[in-house]
Amino acid sequence: MNIKFIKLVTGEDVLSEIEGPGESGCYILKNPVRIMPTRDGGIGMGPLNPFSKGEKVTIPSEHVIFEDEPDDEIRNAYNAQFGSGIVVPPSGLNIVE
Repeated sequence: MNIKFIKLVTGEDVLSEIEGPGESGCYILKNPVRIMPTRDGGIGMGPLNPFSKGEKVTIPSEHVIFEDEPDDEIRNAYNAQFGSGIVVPPSGLNIVE
């Protein structure tokens, strides 16, 4: 699963399984969610378009400012909701003697 974080020209922060940009110059997003700060300082996820039926959205590449890898906490929350349930362990090593 190629989960990426993208920033749209409209200011939305989006997390999704992403294909592209392809030959058409578009990104295909599967199960896209908006990332939003919560009142308590946490992070919430909501549907990119709560009024559509489709699980896939096509976005022209000129509407994407940048794409990046999400941090492990956000990736894990996304996987819990849409993915395989695979959890990425924290990046630090704990060495036990």
